[in-house]
Amino acid sequence: MIKIYHYSNKDFRKYIKPDYFGENHYSYNSEQLSNIKRSYFYLNKNNIEIHLKGCKFCYIAEVDKKELYDIDLDYRNFKQTSLTADDFIRKVKNNDYEGIYNNNQVVLFYSTKIKNKKTLTKR
Repeated sequence: MIKIYHYSNKDFRKYIKPDYFGENHYSYNSEQLSNIKRSYFYLNKNNIEIHLKGCKFCYIAEVDKKELYDIDLDYRNFKQTSLTADDFIRKVKNNDYEGIYNNNQVVLFYSTKIKNKKTLTKR
């Protein structure tokens, strides 16, 4: 199991759900690449994108790395054989992976149970 971090202003209760994907400006841009619902996480809590630094909450979850597709290794050639980002994401999801990861990010297609929640700022 690996520890992953999700940043949001949304006050999730027990699960982080990909249903909210595309509702804010930074996931809206990703939604244009593929409309498959997904949630973004980080492997290193200190190495996040600048637009997330003002988020109110940091959620901590765990995921089994064996259930994720390693985009850097691309051992099944999904990235090489995909014409678009949408095609790549669909191939990964349709081959029963729970998500995708690289050296800093994890993208999950399914709801993820929250292990811990930290309040970062007061708005």
